[in-house]
Amino acid sequence: MVSAQERSNVDAVGQWLRQLTNEAVARQQEALLQDAPIAEGDYVVKSIADLDAPPTVKTHFQNEVIAQHAGAKTMATGTIPSVAALIAQTPVRVLSDDVLRERLPVPPAGIDETPLRAARLVNTDWSGTRNGVNATGLSRIFLLEGIGFIEFSEDSYRLGAGRILQLKEALNATVGNTPAMSHMERSVDGRGMASLSWVTPEKSFQLRLVTDDGASVEKGAELLMQIAEGLDK
Repeated sequence: MVSAQERSNVDAVGQWLRQLTNEAVARQQEALLQDAPIAEGDYVVKSIADLDAPPTVKTHFQNEVIAQHAGAKTMATGTIPSVAALIAQTPVRVLSDDVLRERLPVPPAGIDETPLRAARLVNTDWSGTRNGVNATGLSRIFLLEGIGFIEFSEDSYRLGAGRILQLKEALNATVGNTPAMSHMERSVDGRGMASLSWVTPEKSFQLRLVTDDGASVEKGAELLMQIAEGLDK
């Protein structure tokens, strides 16, 4: 059960994030009106204490970090979708290598030396900042037999106009020598979700795994790390 205080904190976080988004959009619009160059995307790591945010927002983030470091978070029934449900709502569309090379600023990360080489690619789609038919990022969805649904997203974020804000306290892992954030969830009805995200000077990366075997979600998190470590970036 979610307490009224927790719901209030979540609402406060949502309001704060919307405020940040509105401010960023206003800055971009002002730059366009003044015919000034739009700042490139950047990556900022801040401590929770240094955030320009209300106390309720900071408290929420502190509680989330504590739960994250404690291991897999227990979620309510129905919170994590089944693999079948995710596949059913995912359109089957795989863009050709020629199209990817034409519309992305740099080629996608290679997966040949990762466990994804044995997976079935179900969908590719654009992510990040769009400019006409071009995009700064790519999302790929895989189905790995006996494991589950894996989404791999990457974005040449510096070529966009957004800002990635990462909480220092949430960086609980490393990919190579790069700080990363690992997170796990396990639902009461037996499903599991693991995620891993990290940012390099060139790209931001995110891996997400959903499995029907929530008891093995820790192994799923290890698998995501194997994928991340094996990428040809």
